[in-house]
Amino acid sequence: MILMKFDIDDPVHKKRLLIFLIFIIIIGGLAITLFIPIVYFLNPKYGGFNRNVIYVKGNQEQNGYFIIIDDIHTLKQDISVESVLHGLGTLEMADNTCLWTINDVKLNTTIIYPFETTITEHSGYYAELEKYIPYVKIKPPLGTERIITLLYPYNSTIEMPNISINQTKDNTDNTLVDLKIGSDDNWIFHTTYCENNHGCFSNENVSFSGDSCFYRFYNNGTIDTILSYNTLNLDFTDTTSAFEIEIDPAQDGDSYRTSYWKSFFNNNESIVASQMSQYSPAEYEAWQLSTSQIGSRIKSLDHPCLYFDEVNKSGIVNRINNYEPWKSWYENITSIMLDPNNFEVGDHERLNRSEYALNFAFIGYMENNQTLVDASKEFLLRMDEVENDYEKHLIRSYACYNYAFALDLIWNDISSADREIILDKLDDHTRKLYTKMDSSSENNWRVVMSCGLAMAGVMLENADYVQKADEQIDWYLQDKTLAEGGIFEGQGYGAYTWIHGLRVVYLLNKLGIRDYLEDPRFINTLKFMINCSTPNGYYPLFEDSGSNLNHPENMVAFAPMVKNSGYTELASNMQWLGNFNELINVTRFVAPRICVYQYNVTSTSPEIGVNNSVVFPQSGLVAFRDNHALGSNSTYLAMTCKNYEQSHDHKDENSFELYAYGEKILTNPGYPGWEYPHHKNWTITTEASNTYLFKEDGQQREDASGFEEWIIQENLNYIRGIGTELYVSDNGFLENVDLQYYYIGIIGITVSTSVIFYWLKKRWQDIIRT
Repeated sequence: MILMKFDIDDPVHKKRLLIFLIFIIIIGGLAITLFIPIVYFLNPKYGGFNRNVIYVKGNQEQNGYFIIIDDIHTLKQDISVESVLHGLGTLEMADNTCLWTINDVKLNTTIIYPFETTITEHSGYYAELEKYIPYVKIKPPLGTERIITLLYPYNSTIEMPNISINQTKDNTDNTLVDLKIGSDDNWIFHTTYCENNHGCFSNENVSFSGDSCFYRFYNNGTIDTILSYNTLNLDFTDTTSAFEIEIDPAQDGDSYRTSYWKSFFNNNESIVASQMSQYSPAEYEAWQLSTSQIGSRIKSLDHPCLYFDEVNKSGIVNRINNYEPWKSWYENITSIMLDPNNFEVGDHERLNRSEYALNFAFIGYMENNQTLVDASKEFLLRMDEVENDYEKHLIRSYACYNYAFALDLIWNDISSADREIILDKLDDHTRKLYTKMDSSSENNWRVVMSCGLAMAGVMLENADYVQKADEQIDWYLQDKTLAEGGIFEGQGYGAYTWIHGLRVVYLLNKLGIRDYLEDPRFINTLKFMINCSTPNGYYPLFEDSGSNLNHPENMVAFAPMVKNSGYTELASNMQWLGNFNELINVTRFVAPRICVYQYNVTSTSPEIGVNNSVVFPQSGLVAFRDNHALGSNSTYLAMTCKNYEQSHDHKDENSFELYAYGEKILTNPGYPGWEYPHHKNWTITTEASNTYLFKEDGQQREDASGFEEWIIQENLNYIRGIGTELYVSDNGFLENVDLQYYYIGIIGITVSTSVIFYWLKKRWQDIIRT
C-alpha cells in the first residue's frame, strides 16, 4: 500500500469519486426506505377517540337503552378504524345491525351513523368460560369522524320499538342524523364533532346551535326530558310550554364543551361543564405505635390470641354446631380432615401442608380432640421440609399465616419443647418475608406478604415483623390507592389484595396496634369495591380482573368488624355483595372466616348516586344502573377511562361491559391468570376489548385522559371519556419526534458524509496497487 496525493483532474480518481458518491446516495436512499417502516413500527401515530355514552332509562312506554357516540380523531387521512364488540350467546348480523341472544335476553346493536358499514364476525377467547366467543369488527368508510351506535336490550316481555333514521341538514349545510326511537324519543346528531362552529338546526319542536340534542315526550305530547351537548343556545316548544336557554361558553373558560339537561317532570335542570372535580377525603393523620409499644402489646399473650380469645370459644362452638352459615362451613372441612388417610404429612403436596396444619388445629381445638392436635403438630414440626419449595413470597406468606394460626390454636396442648422447635422453624420461614419486603414488587405482593408476616410476628413476639406488616398496609393505602377508593392494579387485583389485607387489618385492630377503620381511604376502598360491582356480584373485567377471584365471601366475613366500628350501612352493603355467592360451599380459609364472622349482618343493597349510578373520576370508572335493588336483573353498563399509571393493565381504555335482565351480554375478555395461555397474546390486547382498532393496531398507551364531564340524573345518565392520544406511541424519545425529522436527519448524515469524504479525497487517498 502506497500513500499518494489525490488528483481531482486524474480521470481514474474522478471516476472512483463519482462511483463512491453514487454509492453513498444509494445507501442513503435505502436507509430512508428501510427506516420508514421501522419508525412507524416503533412510533405509530394514529390518533384516538373520545367516547360519549348516554343511558336513557326506561319509562312506562319502553325499556332503557344506550346511545354511544364515538368521535374519531385520526392524524392522517389514510388511517382506517374498526369498532370491536364482544358478546355472549349467539350472534346474528345484517346490514348495520348485530343481534346477540343469550337465553331469553337479546341485544340489538344498530349502527345509526355512518349509514353504511362493513361488519365481520370473528372469534376470541373468553377466560371466564374458558372458551371462544363471537365478536364483531365494525368498519366505517375511510375518513369517518363519528360513529353512533344504539344498544337496545330486551327480552320476551318487551318488544323492540320502531327505529326511524333520517338524514337532514343544518343552516350551514352540515349533515345531521334525525333518529326516532319508539313514539317518544327523539335524537339529533351532527355527523362530525362540533366544537366551535355550531350550525343551527330547527324543527317543529326544537331549535339549537350545538353538537347533539335529545328530547323525550310524554304520551300527551308534552316534554319530559331534554339533553343537549356542546350547545350554545336551545329553544324548545311543545303543546303546553316553551323555553329558551343561552349557554355562555365563558363559564367553562374558552371551552364550548357544555352539556345541558332538564327534567320537566320535577323541574330539575343541570348545566355541566368539565366536571373533573377531584374527590378528597377528610384529613387523616396516620398514627403508628413504636416498635417498643408493639412489642409490649404482643409479649406474653395468652393463647389463643390471634383472632379470638379463650372466652370466645363457646360462642364459636355454638355457631358451628347450630347456625348457618358457620355449621356448613365447618362441616365442609371436617368431612375432609377427619378422613384417616389425610393424617400422614408425606402424603400431601408440600405447598398444601400448611392448610392441613391449620384445619387439624382448628377442629382439634374446637372439639378438644388431641389426635387432631397431634396431627397438626406433626405438620408444624415438619414445616422445614418445605422451606425451599416456595416459588414466590406470596406462597410463603400463605404458609406462614396458616402455620402461625395453627400454633396459636394448639399452643396449650403441646409441650414447651415442641413449641420452641416450631417457633424456630416458623422464624426461619418468616424471616425472608421481612428481609425481602423492601425489594419485592411495589404492588399487591407487599400486602399479601404482610399477612403471613403479621400473624407469625405476633406468635414470635417479633415487633419488627409486625411493624413492617403494618407499614405495608399503610403504604398501599396512601401510595397505591386513590382517594375515592380505586386501586392502581384494577378491581380484580384490588380485591385479591384485600382478601389478605383485611386479615391484617382485623388482627391489628384486635390487638390495639392500629385501627384502619379510622382511615378514610380504607373505608372508601371498601365502598368502591361494592359500588362498582356488577349485577352478578363481581367486578367489570377491565385490566387483569376475573370473576374467579373469590372475594365477595371474604368481604362478608369482615362485615361484623366494620359494623362494630360504627359503619352499619357499609357492613350491610358488604353482606349484600357476598350474598351473590354460594357462601355455604366455601372450603378454603374456613377457620379464619368462622372466627371473624361473628354474627349475621343484615343485607342491604347500596344506594349511591341517583338510581345507583356512580362516577369515579379519579379511578376512571363509571357504573350506570337502573336499580341496585334488582340485583342480578338490573341493567348495568361499566366503562373505564383511566388517566394514571397502572399495573396489570390491558390496552382497553374507553371499553365497556353491559348486563341486562340477569345476563351479561357484552364483555371484556377476563383474566386467565398471570402469563397463562391467552394472557399476553390476547386478553391484554385492544382487540380483546370493546373499543377500537386503528389501522388494525391496538392502543399504544396504558392511560387515557380520563372522564371530561358527566350527568347523573333520575332518568338519564351521560359521560364522556377522552382518549384522543390512545393510539399515539409513548415510546420514550420517539414519542414527540415527527417522522419528517427522521428524513431530514438521514439525508443530512448522508450529505455530510459525502462532503467530508470528498474533502479528504482532494488531499489524500489510499490506493491499493495490484
